[in-house]
Amino acid sequence: MARYDLNPEHFASVRAEIEHLFTAAHAEAEHEKQFALEPAYDQYEKIEQLGMLKLYVLRKDDEAVGFGLFFLNKDMHHSSATFAVNDSIFLSPDDRHSGLAAAMVQAIDTDLRANGAQAVIYQMREGCSFKTLLTDAGYHKTADVWVKD
Repeated sequence: MARYDLNPEHFASVRAEIEHLFTAAHAEAEHEKQFALEPAYDQYEKIEQLGMLKLYVLRKDDEAVGFGLFFLNKDMHHSSATFAVNDSIFLSPDDRHSGLAAAMVQAIDTDLRANGAQAVIYQMREGCSFKTLLTDAGYHKTADVWVKD
């Protein structure tokens, strides 16, 4: 039986190990397919050094199969509030529909709040919806995002 563990990890330490997950997440994002995937890994690392980036890696028997990446910062309109804003979240298709995604969201939420986040915000791309999962976890929709290329 597989063993799953979700833990915060340092971006710089696991970057090479999770690059394939970034690629897989990008492949599922319909709108972003027109843009080449060129992550600014050096910027992620700098932001992490400032204490403003949290990476969670889900491992299945020590192999990375999912991740959640969040920016943790003071909101520009509510400067006394710390918000955790999702950059990316991904779970390998083979590990979906098993309750793992819900457990991932709950564990990440708990840790982000323990690290000072008063609100946790998920942004979803068209074609990558997990609205039901977030609704079941107590999240509510507050905005739509519109893009003109």
